[in-house]
Amino acid sequence: MSFNCVNTPTIPNPTGIDVIIQKIQTELATLSWLEYSFGKAYIKKEERNNTVYTIPKVWIGNNEFQSVEPNDTVKAFSFIENFETEFISGWETRRYDRISRTDLNIVVFANLERIDNTRDYIFTEELKEDVVKILTNVPEVESLNSINKGLDEAYTRWSIESINPTYYAEKYAAFRIDISAIINSACYIEDNDKYNINYC
Repeated sequence: MSFNCVNTPTIPNPTGIDVIIQKIQTELATLSWLEYSFGKAYIKKEERNNTVYTIPKVWIGNNEFQSVEPNDTVKAFSFIENFETEFISGWETRRYDRISRTDLNIVVFANLERIDNTRDYIFTEELKEDVVKILTNVPEVESLNSINKGLDEAYTRWSIESINPTYYAEKYAAFRIDISAIINSACYIEDNDKYNINYC
């Protein structure tokens, strides 16, 4: 699998949780070592050798999706998971400021040799700290809940048995940072005979 000529598009007018996902995606793209900052990953089922695997894929535009399984053709890439319940509070029937909270997971996979082959040590912690600094500066990020290290932990939601064992070598790094985020949406509902008109 290659990322050659792959786009990392953003949604033109995001709403809800997509606003925060896109903000994180854009901020992570400023990291010099992160070659591809993808947005939300979607669950895709794929059959290989008569076995069905659960694969993370991201939207790359033109109704196309790209697998974000471990890949050694690039320096590093990231994607964002959002499969948790969105909890809503502060809602009123006719006029309300809706505050939602949900969990997000930022997954990073890196080829340390491609990032810097002059270092003779494993510098995963430095990459992790770079990502943490980005996340702590995103206002909608309410808390950093956990940091999960290693390929099995980073890809825990996916079919890890489909991953080539070579990606467990020391030159590769993988981690997942779990966060909680807040979504603020101000909406107004207006009765108009037959219709309810929403302004959000």
